[in-house]
Amino acid sequence: GGGGVWLSCGLQGLVQAVPQNHTHATLLVRGDGIGAALAAWGDKFRAWTGKLPATAADVTTPGPPVDVTLSHLGYWTDRGGYYYASALGGYSSKEQALSAVLDRYDSAGYPLRYMQLDDWWFEQGPGGDFDGLVRWLPPLAVNFNSNTSIFPSESFDWLGETAAALYVAMMYANNSYTDPRYEWAVDTDQRYSVPQSRSFYDDLFLNGSLAVTGGLALFEQDFMSCWAGQTIIGLCGSDFLVRDVSTASNWLSSMDAAAMDAGV
Repeated sequence: GGGGVWLSCGLQGLVQAVPQNHTHATLLVRGDGIGAALAAWGDKFRAWTGKLPATAADVTTPGPPVDVTLSHLGYWTDRGGYYYASALGGYSSKEQALSAVLDRYDSAGYPLRYMQLDDWWFEQGPGGDFDGLVRWLPPLAVNFNSNTSIFPSESFDWLGETAAALYVAMMYANNSYTDPRYEWAVDTDQRYSVPQSRSFYDDLFLNGSLAVTGGLALFEQDFMSCWAGQTIIGLCGSDFLVRDVSTASNWLSSMDAAAMDAGV
């Protein structure tokens, strides 16, 4: 009261049922500033899961060593970046534009070790990134060549030895990967879906690493606030992950286990 800030924790009221013997934990930390508090929270959370902090030198303990995204220069094409969306900067294709970026940094003596490829290059639902991914191919594509303004070479060979950072925000309910090979949870309004078994991510990280000579530097799962039931300017948001205690956990733990084994 008195104009103070309320802090709440625990299961959300939307949860429809709690299994017998279910446990729930909350991690609360304090720090001298936002950065210090987040760093402390991250260290304690990783310790709780048996992983080292990202800066740890002892790689014999479970957890990834310092990776290329922390140790080397990369280039991002996300929202706000110069080459986000349809921007070509005078080049004839996205491939040509980003190849020029790689060459420019290399000639300046600052070779890029990875490049983040945002949502502009793959097919999405009718609402774009707010409806989610349909498949990791250019829009309306049967193969890469159907959209020559993106990747006319029909491959990622133009990246050379530069690794790729793969991106996804929401996942469309009727995406190309919802088949019997993988288990999915689908929202009641049939708009979004999430994988429920790690085999999807095992295949994704394997195929992604094979498609890019330099491999996958990271996998970026965006729009987490939308997955938690919040909306971004009213265009996305679903509460189906917070209606039970298992769907979100299965999704994130599957992603984590596959990424750890794949070194992503």
